Amino acid sequence: MRGVPLWPVVLLVLAVAGGCDEAPTNPVRPSPPTETPPFAGPPAPTRILKLTSASGDAVIDFGGVEVGLAEYREFLICNDGSAGLTIEGISSPDGFSAYWDVWEWGDTITILARGCEAGYAYFAPRRTGRYEGSVAVKANYTAGNNTIRVVGTGMAPPQAPLTIFGEGQHLVGLGIAPGRYHSNPNGQCAWWRTSRYPFQNWEDDVIAMDTTWHDPGHWIVDIVPSDAMFNSEQGCGWWDQWPGPKPTAGTIPHGVWEVNRHIQPGRYQTDSRAGCRWERLRHFQWTSDGLIEGQETTAAGTIIVNILRSDAGFLSSPDCGVWTRIP
Repeated sequence: MRGVPLWPVVLLVLAVAGGCDEAPTNPVRPSPPTETPPFAGPPAPTRILKLTSASGDAVIDFGGVEVGLAEYREFLICNDGSAGLTIEGISSPDGFSAYWDVWEWGDTITILARGCEAGYAYFAPRRTGRYEGSVAVKANYTAGNNTIRVVGTGMAPPQAPLTIFGEGQHLVGLGIAPGRYHSNPNGQCAWWRTSRYPFQNWEDDVIAMDTTWHDPGHWIVDIVPSDAMFNSEQGCGWWDQWPGPKPTAGTIPHGVWEVNRHIQPGRYQTDSRAGCRWERLRHFQWTSDGLIEGQETTAAGTIIVNILRSDAGFLSSPDCGVWTRIP
């Protein structure tokens, strides 16, 4: 009998033994740790500026206002941000003015977050017709709008310009006529001419001014057509285009006088006290180009001045005494 070969059995046993082992699996890799983002800090402060009318509109409409009069409207300067907003200044177009409550010009004010401050806009037309523009606030805002529109119409006044007027603010060409005006002040008289109405500040708007700390006897001012306003304080009396009476011939008392009308040209002499102020004038606008020559003395003494026919006028203070015409 032939023997049974063993190799099939061995192969079967090996196959069964190999089938008992589990197939190997891939190892599980752990996820990398999650990184914590760096702390960004609190959000940046904001200062969001917003200007509106008191009723919430984006424009302040004054409607019609008579030339020479003025009306005002309240508006709001608001800070819709998260930090204090500093207001440093405010500007306005011709015919308008604006401000907020401050103790002195140049002061600043801080509006807290989510707060508002009242502002005031004025419309004071000096001519008939339409006015429009924007009031602008200067501030350290980070977003928002720093302007609000203002509109209005100047209406014609009911009467012609005056040629005789007293103290107060007078619009040139509307309230009063331009021209040469004379007054007889009764003491301290302060007056000024301005290039802008409404009046904003001394440095930018005043063309010329003077104040008498005494009774000057007689005063003259040329108000020119380009002037916006003439202001006369109490003590100046009435201003009139009538030149008034002349001094005694051959003499010049204290005051402001017109050469060839009030006083004669020629050589004049006086024995003055200290503090005598005298001036020869090209005109009576009281700007720097109107002075020909002048002096304010620091000691008493005799003064001699030649007044020419081409001079417009002559000023003399009370400390000069009375000038007398000499050969």
